[in-house]
Amino acid sequence: MNFAERLLFVAVTIVTITINALAQTNECTECPLPKAPGQTVNYADILMRNGEVIYNVISIKRVSIQKFGTDQQALSVKMLRDTKCSDTTLLLSDIDRLQIKSLGPGGGTLATPIYPAREFYLNKEVERIPASFLEFTPLVMISGSAESKRNVNFSNPIIGAELLVAPFGRMLGEKLALALGGGAFIEGSRLRVPLSVHLRLSLIGAPEEIYETEILPSPCKFRQRDPNRTTEIAFEPSASVPVGSEYEELVSTEVRDSSVFYIKKRTQRQSNWRPFLFVEGGPILNGGFDGQGKNPSVNPDDYGQYMFGAGVGTPLPWVPWLTASLAWRYNRMNVRTPCPSCDTYYFQNINESHSVVLKIGMRFEWSR
Repeated sequence: MNFAERLLFVAVTIVTITINALAQTNECTECPLPKAPGQTVNYADILMRNGEVIYNVISIKRVSIQKFGTDQQALSVKMLRDTKCSDTTLLLSDIDRLQIKSLGPGGGTLATPIYPAREFYLNKEVERIPASFLEFTPLVMISGSAESKRNVNFSNPIIGAELLVAPFGRMLGEKLALALGGGAFIEGSRLRVPLSVHLRLSLIGAPEEIYETEILPSPCKFRQRDPNRTTEIAFEPSASVPVGSEYEELVSTEVRDSSVFYIKKRTQRQSNWRPFLFVEGGPILNGGFDGQGKNPSVNPDDYGQYMFGAGVGTPLPWVPWLTASLAWRYNRMNVRTPCPSCDTYYFQNINESHSVVLKIGMRFEWSR
């Protein structure tokens, strides 16, 4: 390797190290520390109540974490370790003080505690996600051949439509819904009217109650000590409370930072991706055609029309007012045909078959 190649290699290495260092610094400075005039970046040390010291802190951000089943205020802390960004999360209650370089009197170190933000919570009923629904779904049904004696096979495909109404809200909980249904379809030239009870189980994405939190005016906000005061800690004036009277403040005996506000409210959320399983069943009525009904026939005890089935479906994530489902369905239906040797009597013919049903249609929701 000649001199020019060596020089180029050194230059590329220096540029690469510099770019990596800058990238690490940018990654670490989500909430940068305050700086003295002329500084591009500043560092701090965090002194813990147990005597531990965390060095080379470059960013601190207010967050909340779950501990012992409750939300607790904490700091997301980022440090530089050998030009690489490292991070940890510390409970505010475990921190003794923060020592920020170059901000104290005469450019020395500024030591200041970090207090938790004032806490406010919304004291009213949760606005619940609508749990009642109505679905209108055109359907296509492909049926297998009949499995019984004196059968009358379906023609394929069968076209129809169904209406499902679930007016009971959360009567069965967040994941179960009970609906009543009705519909119509044509097989051959015969109109059939199925009625059904439909039970639906949400697999994932059902509404759940959560605590929604926000830190105002910014999670990077901390009231800072006045570097011109050496005997007492002087803070910024208290900021105006950013929420209305429907919020209540959590009373605490500990000192709070009056310039930052931790806002918490109960709310409900649900995913757009909400697949469900269902079972359904009920009688099938006739819509008026030759051969409907039980009598007259030589075998009236063979009469009986009903369906039951099971399947999977989901509201479409990209169009939540549409729903789609795919199901297996068992159908049992009758039609009377003349008995050649019985004069005025008829045979009760039976069709028992298994079908695949595809439904896609509109969905409407409301609160009960």
